[in-house]
Amino acid sequence: MISARRLLPHVADATGHAEQLGAAGGTSVRLLNTVAATLVDYGQLGTVRPLLDRALRIAQAALGPGHPDTMTTRGNLASWLGEAGQVTDAIIQFRQLLDDRTRVLGARSPRHPGHSQ
Repeated sequence: MISARRLLPHVADATGHAEQLGAAGGTSVRLLNTVAATLVDYGQLGTVRPLLDRALRIAQAALGPGHPDTMTTRGNLASWLGEAGQVTDAIIQFRQLLDDRTRVLGARSPRHPGHSQ
């Protein structure tokens, strides 16, 4: 946990600079998601939402709404809402995400949650 806390300002600075330069993309999104997941694992929910909001903003702008990293970020945000006790909002977000995944990937895709072999 100490390493995640110590890295957080650097991750925020690096992704913020990349975003200002118009160079933020998938790497920034994955980095923010990884740090957010680590902080959730350690119960630091209060610091996670701004990271996920930034990751989602970057993902939607740089990668587009149908990109897997964008959808992963949306899923992480929905999970965070559930962990933070905002269960109704989490359910709404997960339903919207499922609809979008079905539209983008198709119901028969192996990456779709409802796909059966």
